[in-house]
Amino acid sequence: MALARALVYEPNVILLDEPLSNLDTKLREEARIWLRRLITNLGLSALCVTHDQVEAMALADRILLLNGGQIEQDGTPKQIYNKPKSLFAAEFMGASNRLDGVVTAINGNRAEIVANGIHLVGSAQQELTVGAKVTALVRLERVTWSGEDGPGRIAMTCVESLSLAIGMKSFSKAMT
Repeated sequence: MALARALVYEPNVILLDEPLSNLDTKLREEARIWLRRLITNLGLSALCVTHDQVEAMALADRILLLNGGQIEQDGTPKQIYNKPKSLFAAEFMGASNRLDGVVTAINGNRAEIVANGIHLVGSAQQELTVGAKVTALVRLERVTWSGEDGPGRIAMTCVESLSLAIGMKSFSKAMT
């Protein structure tokens, strides 16, 4: 209702503070689409404050990620998700398994690390040196199940499984 009252004055900019926080999950998903279309179709600029990463990714052309009142990173949703500039940004913007390890080789923006005896290769988000201690994050959507040993595979034990409505995928957290 407040949004409708604000739009009557045909503003160039609207300010939204946690606009979808009191909605149930299904309605929130529908409202994200509706709100994005409304902003786009009316040609509005919108400043939206939210703690919901999915909401930010769905609504925003640009995200300004704050950490303790300081700017941690700013960019498009894809930039912040795919190329986080800090461990905070990476962990805040998506669910991941975290592995601490040591850099064993560097090839361009690719780094090889050993974490808990496991050899991993991935993209480095900052300049690294061989021997540096690092934290690798493996995004949950990049994890697949396999019954075989091989390169790029880690033996794990499923400790807990959560079924999500999106594609009915099961994601597990905790690795041994």
